[in-house]
Amino acid sequence: MKNLYIQQKKERVQADQTRSLLLAKCIDKIELRESVIQSKILSLEESLESESKSSAGDKFETGRAMLHIELDKQKSLTVELIKMRRILNDITVTDQQETIALGALVKTNYQQFFLSVGLGKISIALGQEEWFSISPASPIGRHLLDKKKGEAFTLNEKLYIILEIA
Repeated sequence: MKNLYIQQKKERVQADQTRSLLLAKCIDKIELRESVIQSKILSLEESLESESKSSAGDKFETGRAMLHIELDKQKSLTVELIKMRRILNDITVTDQQETIALGALVKTNYQQFFLSVGLGKISIALGQEEWFSISPASPIGRHLLDKKKGEAFTLNEKLYIILEIA
């Protein structure tokens, strides 16, 4: 009985460490995207400033309109990254779960998933362990939500079996 308790405690600690590493990697990815977007915004604003000094008629107006469209696109991407950061901030590192919900670490017969925000593949443990950071709103995220260990679902003609949840 004592050995079982110790084993469960070790597994919880390991899951907490994995979740903490994944959260840190997700935040790093978001920060990198934010810096790229901020650079693009600065460049677009500089281009708009130089465009306003030119006056080539219709071509000038079309160029300005294109720059404004791209600037709006980059600003909306910034808003999306802020939303992602808020979602990550709501995840508790020590959140052990029996049913899959936001923040869950899920191991299936195909892949390992971190149910959080859609950032794609994340490698931890010096690239030895791959996880996929997915949104609950993604197709696979919707299939995973509220499932328990041992349950299964089919997606794209593949049968996914849930092996572990932490």
